[in-house]
Amino acid sequence: MSTAKEIPRDRSDDLSKGEPAPGDGPAEQAEKLEAKVEAVRDDLGALVSELDRRRQRVTKSLARGAVAVAVIGVGGYVLWRALQRWSSARVA
Repeated sequence: MSTAKEIPRDRSDDLSKGEPAPGDGPAEQAEKLEAKVEAVRDDLGALVSELDRRRQRVTKSLARGAVAVAVIGVGGYVLWRALQRWSSARVA
């Protein structure tokens, strides 16, 4: 369910179509190069969106893990203190 655009795996054929032909004039060459740049920008935008989505997923998972470790640590400390008090109450 990703909202990111599908990233083509091999764009070499598409990019070579944007190469100016030897007989093209400056206007045609500029148009072809602009089309090539636009294709690269589209791909880059999709890649950045995917990286951002993955970064957010990792950040959320790390935050959940940190909370779990903190809860276990506090619970362990409370249990240890309770056992210490129970042990000292038994001896006295």
